[in-house]
Amino acid sequence: IRKQLPRESAEFDDVNHNWKTIMDSLSKDNNALRGTHQANMLERLNDMNNKLEDIQKSLDMYLETKRQIFPRFYFLSNDDLLEILGQSRNPTAVQPHLKKCFDNIVQLQMEKIGIDSKGGKMEAVAMFSADGEKVEFNTQVTLEGPVEAWLCDIEDTMRVTLRQQLKLCRVALKKAGTKRDKWTKEWPGQLLITTSQMQWTQDCTKALSMIKDRGDKKSLKSMKKKQISMLTKFSDAIRGNLTPIQRAKIVALVTIEVHARDVIDKLIKSNCNDVMGFEWLMQLRFYWKKEKSTDCDSALIPLL
Repeated sequence: IRKQLPRESAEFDDVNHNWKTIMDSLSKDNNALRGTHQANMLERLNDMNNKLEDIQKSLDMYLETKRQIFPRFYFLSNDDLLEILGQSRNPTAVQPHLKKCFDNIVQLQMEKIGIDSKGGKMEAVAMFSADGEKVEFNTQVTLEGPVEAWLCDIEDTMRVTLRQQLKLCRVALKKAGTKRDKWTKEWPGQLLITTSQMQWTQDCTKALSMIKDRGDKKSLKSMKKKQISMLTKFSDAIRGNLTPIQRAKIVALVTIEVHARDVIDKLIKSNCNDVMGFEWLMQLRFYWKKEKSTDCDSALIPLL
């Protein structure tokens, strides 16, 4: 920070020196009246105060440039951000503040690059949630240079990794079908929920299309039976021998699937028979969309 703000650093050192000089003189004379009536003390204190205000403005502008590069720094106080920037050569100094920048990300797995563990560069290889879930990055991120720069790289790597993981999770669900015991244990909780909602949206869309095209009014009722059967299996799994993370994942998934069952029941009672029906369009739906221009898959959640 001193290298970035050389003028302000020099002024702060000058203010600090003058303040110590005044305090030293006051400590030598315990009489408050004599101590505070030194020559030009008021002017010196006012000048120091004005300089500190100018230094604070310059510091705020400096921190703003860092926040513009990595906007998640807006979630941090000036003191926290200064602590990070003041130890920019030490990537581990960021760890205590990660949960403020990224929701539920409690730490990164950082490792030394190379055989020599005493020095050298570090890289981030995975992220951990507060619940203890671990997601390994597709590519390692080298932690060097300005902290705001490699935190941007971390954020991009998080997105790329989760997009790829979500794609693989969808494939795994299709292979698992209704037997989801192993599937729920192998993938992170948020991916399970998102993928499950995508599959539910696809199944509901198919069932409504069958009602409209073929007049098959039993398709939604058949889907409801499958939903109830799946919930029963999840209920049995919760009573089994699970780790705390596995139990938390299934409980969260059951909550979503219960709502999905209730939506199906509402569609049946309202006689919804078209994917353009209001009872269906009013629901939160999840789709997997392939962008033709970028050849990139992504999740799509249309909001009304």
